[in-house]
Amino acid sequence: MESREEWVERAKTKLDDWNAELSELEARARTAKAESRAHYERLVGNLRTYRDEAREKLAEVQRGGDTAWTEASRGLQRSWTALSEGFRAAIDEFRSGSVSVDSPVIDRADNPEEEVDGRLRAPPSERFAGNTHAFSLGSALESLRAEDYPARDGHRQITLFHRSPVTQVLFDFEEGGYLEKHAAPGLLTLHVLEGELHVSADGHDHDLPAGEMLVLDPNVPHDVRASVPSSMLLTVHLEKKE
Repeated sequence: MESREEWVERAKTKLDDWNAELSELEARARTAKAESRAHYERLVGNLRTYRDEAREKLAEVQRGGDTAWTEASRGLQRSWTALSEGFRAAIDEFRSGSVSVDSPVIDRADNPEEEVDGRLRAPPSERFAGNTHAFSLGSALESLRAEDYPARDGHRQITLFHRSPVTQVLFDFEEGGYLEKHAAPGLLTLHVLEGELHVSADGHDHDLPAGEMLVLDPNVPHDVRASVPSSMLLTVHLEKKE
């Protein structure tokens, strides 16, 4: 039988995974279209409920001793499994396309047809694990361009790193690719790596060649368009919720 310590560590990892996914979905759905907003709010509410109940189950196990764990382990694990299934079902419904949103702070490569955990890529708990993170942006762009799924609005993207409150997203734009006007609830930096991007923000137009960077305050509406094949590293530093 799995020990209490093993179960606690596994549960902590899973909660970190859920929190990362929930943060990404919340950020994405802030730009939900009006007709989708009620459906989105219901889904996110369900996700928060599953997450909070799972957090309480974890706290319950941490408060108890080994004897309590032996007595309660089967019931707790059944409850945890049910919560996990509910969370995954809500995530799958969100990612099925029933919610119409567009935000740059989301990894669109999650693919319901992928055989392993419903993903084209490894889950956040694996991709963002550890205390140090080194990236080759050139290699990451090559991998992104080689992925077998169609570009959306002329661009592909991958969340390189997420740990609240910071998210870093790598974008690859085809000629004519774009991000529609949106706003993010955090400080943004848009660093052009290759090509040239045109950014409209706060009533100003910015033509940014490779090597230039634009910084935007929280909640500034902006759009991004590529006149030539281009790439960009976006960093979002979300503001703390009151």
